[in-house]
Amino acid sequence: MPTPYKLIIAGGRDFNDRTMFDEGLQWFAQDAAPVKFVDPSGVDDGAVLEIVSGMAKGADSLGAEYAQEVGIPLHKFPANWKDLEAPGAVVRQGPYGPYNVNAGFDRNRRMAEAANGVLLYPGGKGTAHMAQIAQELSLDVFDYRDPAKPVVLRPSAQQSAAANGGPEIVQSLLDYSKPWGADDVYLFTGNPVRKTNGAIVMGRGAALQVRDTYPGVDQALGKAIEPGRGLAFVDLNPSQKLGWFQVKDHWRDDAKLDLIASSSKELAALAQANPQTTYHLNAPGIGNGRLGWNDVEPILQELPGNVKVYVAPGVTPKQFKQLELVTPPAADGPAPVEESVMAGKRWPLVLAAAGGLTALGAGVYMAQNDKKATGVSVPVA
Repeated sequence: MPTPYKLIIAGGRDFNDRTMFDEGLQWFAQDAAPVKFVDPSGVDDGAVLEIVSGMAKGADSLGAEYAQEVGIPLHKFPANWKDLEAPGAVVRQGPYGPYNVNAGFDRNRRMAEAANGVLLYPGGKGTAHMAQIAQELSLDVFDYRDPAKPVVLRPSAQQSAAANGGPEIVQSLLDYSKPWGADDVYLFTGNPVRKTNGAIVMGRGAALQVRDTYPGVDQALGKAIEPGRGLAFVDLNPSQKLGWFQVKDHWRDDAKLDLIASSSKELAALAQANPQTTYHLNAPGIGNGRLGWNDVEPILQELPGNVKVYVAPGVTPKQFKQLELVTPPAADGPAPVEESVMAGKRWPLVLAAAGGLTALGAGVYMAQNDKKATGVSVPVA
């Protein structure tokens, strides 16, 4: 008997491009799948494809329709939004009554536990979560969200990345104003918000340095960034490629760990597929994102060795959280007042011009130890 291969079809609820859907399945079956498929009748030796569907609109429905059209098994996993007693349920009130916010995530895990692989089409947070769960459970991941650059990530590749010990940690910060080579890609963190002229917002930190150094890059990235994708790239010149790494939904927000996790997984797959290239990234979410290294470091461990993550110089990464100051303190001037995030809590801080702060550049400073500044305690997690 042929061996069944259960494939999750995942993507956005608004994904209805049947041509792209068919091309993705063809790429999977002919080029990416780890087994040889036969026709649904199973006359020849090989594997028989079975579809696993969350039964939502969009990509899920296209997968279910395909299974029914060609006569192959369909495994249905609709989300139980009304199960308010499910473990970890978060209940909110909707237009049709109370529902469990986490039902979709629970459904994704149940599908992953029943499948061999997942085929990803363009989508949003639900699709990114499906990809994350699939990798956690060592499924084959076939990423067709960008048809021009489809990616295959198999459990062996994931284990190889883990055995690699994670990315290289560099105790310095990237300087985007200096040129880099064709074998390197520099990435900066940001958000996808666009201005009325189509340019993305790049008004602070490294993003501001990039925008000021390379005029027009905000317009180019405005065209390159796609919904549901955590990475985007533009060519600054024939030998320099620049990457955008999403950490926020909006420039006003704090950085979000789920976005960092999703963007990191995309970067891990890309780096594994291009071992000859070195990818450079400042630790995401720190500083303007108001997260600490202890928050993001576990997520970044999935990155392979050809990714370099840059953190503040001269400090053991696990010991610090960063503070963002509107204006760097003058050597002998009054201390600026700023709201800071430490261990997930905000305090108005009056920071002394000297005590306990290490300059990181671009108006960003770091508290290394518990200090007293103008009578106000500055706690460090």
